[in-house]
Amino acid sequence: MKHKFIVKPEDSGLRLDKYLAFELSHIKRSDIRELINKNYVHVNGKIEFHPQYRILANDNISFSVPEKLDIVHARPVKNQKLPTLSVIYEDDDILLINKPIGIPTDSKDLTSNDSLLAQVKQYLYLNGIDKWGQNRAGLVHRLDKGTSGVVVFAKNPKTLSLLATSFANREIQKEYLAIVKGKFPHSQICNVKIMNKEAHTEFSLIKYSRKHDSSLVRCLPKTGRKHQIRLHLKSLGYPIVGDKQNGGGSAKRMYLHAYSLTLPSIFINSKRRNTTYIAKPTGLFTKFA
Repeated sequence: MKHKFIVKPEDSGLRLDKYLAFELSHIKRSDIRELINKNYVHVNGKIEFHPQYRILANDNISFSVPEKLDIVHARPVKNQKLPTLSVIYEDDDILLINKPIGIPTDSKDLTSNDSLLAQVKQYLYLNGIDKWGQNRAGLVHRLDKGTSGVVVFAKNPKTLSLLATSFANREIQKEYLAIVKGKFPHSQICNVKIMNKEAHTEFSLIKYSRKHDSSLVRCLPKTGRKHQIRLHLKSLGYPIVGDKQNGGGSAKRMYLHAYSLTLPSIFINSKRRNTTYIAKPTGLFTKFA
């Protein structure tokens, strides 16, 4: 399929591969780099084979994607009802949602609308933000299906790039709440490697319930490994209640909640610098208050 894009002024300065990865969210960035390296991509009528090329306003980008990569992905439906989203904060650049349990952040099935990302795209479309159904919603981090809490989405390519860089540089602070079995110590630090990669998490006890013999624990991950908090609490001998895979037994849910996200000064608007966004927990979490 043939694709054509005219670069908007606000996207000027982005890397070519990052820009195309946002515009074509159904294609992996590694595949986009390969397309560029194999001379599929033209900028202003000339072949551009550098993924790191910095695009400019009004650049004319065109290329054809091999059929095996150009999968038709989930698109907004005009007559569909507005999704019920718990919006924490929204402006022209970002959208923060309090994700419920039981729904994946995104889906491997690119034609599925049963994910938080698909619902956000539908939300933007029906609110007139994404008038042409181009799926202009960028995702830079994920929560497990059984984890609730704050997730941030970028609403334009430049913000997506800034957020991705901030996450990679560990400039974004994340705080989780977990309910674990037993009486947790006052504080603990876990540095157990995950998949042979460095992983660091700081834990502190908020409150112990003698009645349920369980503890509400504050979790501050300093790295972003997959299932990091779950695996570190298991290694310390305090599995999360409801985390069956890691010894937490059966429960109504897995009691892990992404409580807050603190964004650094990645935006032009100084009022948003170092702002903390909170996703209020529900259910058993509130009984520890």
